[in-house]
Amino acid sequence: MKKLILITIVLISFSMKTNAQGFYIGLQGGLHNVWLNNVNPLWSAVDTTRNKSKDKLSSVGNTFRGSFGMQAGYDFTKHFGIVAELNYLGQGYSYQDSSIAKGLINGQYSSNYIQIPLMVKLTSGKDGNGIFVMGGPNYSLLQTATLTESSNNNKFVTNTLDLLAKNYVLKQDIGITAAIGIQFRAAEHFQFSFGFKGNFSLSDINNLKSATSNYSVPKVNNGSVGINLGAAYHF
Repeated sequence: MKKLILITIVLISFSMKTNAQGFYIGLQGGLHNVWLNNVNPLWSAVDTTRNKSKDKLSSVGNTFRGSFGMQAGYDFTKHFGIVAELNYLGQGYSYQDSSIAKGLINGQYSSNYIQIPLMVKLTSGKDGNGIFVMGGPNYSLLQTATLTESSNNNKFVTNTLDLLAKNYVLKQDIGITAAIGIQFRAAEHFQFSFGFKGNFSLSDINNLKSATSNYSVPKVNNGSVGINLGAAYHF
């Protein structure tokens, strides 16, 4: 009985040590090239009888948004672990259009989400140094959304219109987060990482409902790819 108790204490102590070594927390952030997959224009209805909306934008461009957040992970082995994050993530896009009444229109859509990814992480190398890949589902909750259009139909007057885009966007978004990069230990407990991260929406965020016959509302999805930097403390 004493031997069994002693063995149990040793196993528990070893397990606690292993858990402490495997658990880490950190901060991370990045700059991302962001877009929406269907913006012709963003919240318009597509005329299915003509295969093209009369309001099709003349120019759509990606834009850049930042992200920052916290990270917590656990390494089960040197090469396998799980990672959870809590991020503040920017999305959006920019566009140009033209009309006889308004002249050249410059538009800017910007949204911000609280995002929670849960990912599996695979790492090569040893001693905390090497290449890593990770990926998994994410859940995002909309915080803000603005859509503004500025037009200048003469040399002296510029009109700016806020289109209250938050009314057109669903509050929740579900997608996939994936990353690849390198990590290295600068000290016994500190680890730094550099890589590329992508966020890809799987759900339609368009909240506009068309009441016009022969029209269908386009599906709209968020997307972003960019660089990501991180620093973590291993217990």
